Amino acid sequence: MIEITDITTFIASEPTVVTIGTFDGLHLGHRKIIERVVQSARKEGFLATVFTFFPHPRMVVQHDESLRLIHTLEEKKRVFDSLGIDLLVVQPFNEVFAQLTAEEFVSTILVKHLKVKKVIIGYDHRFGCNRTANINDMRLFGEKYGFAVEEISVQEVDAVSVSSTKIREALNRGDVTTAE
Repeated sequence: MIEITDITTFIASEPTVVTIGTFDGLHLGHRKIIERVVQSARKEGFLATVFTFFPHPRMVVQHDESLRLIHTLEEKKRVFDSLGIDLLVVQPFNEVFAQLTAEEFVSTILVKHLKVKKVIIGYDHRFGCNRTANINDMRLFGEKYGFAVEEISVQEVDAVSVSSTKIREALNRGDVTTAE
């Protein structure tokens, strides 16, 4: 797995299938997305790519110093590698990056630097300055810039939707069984 920490100086050597997110906890929903990215990339001969952030955006945008992450960055890297990711972009998340509009992110990062051919994201993915864009916006950008968008639906365990927030809350209560 190739790791990139400065997207501004990187141009992908081949087209990519990309997913985007913080991926804290790498839960069932995250793994479903990543497995689909790898599967799609292998089928098309593209690079299976994860675009993630560090530190967690809530720590920068909301100045949430109390946020306790489920996985360290190094743990996440090992999991991404074990799941078959070819290219990992760890974007430093700061005030400047947080101000990118959704279209600036798509046109510059995804299209120009990553040569994206497909984006695979969860049903509830939000992006761009103040998280104003959603999967429907990504579909419109896909039409404009020539890439496909695939949505991964909610993943449930015992009729409860899986999310990093719910896992974190269970861990904070000491409820390891629910977190698992």
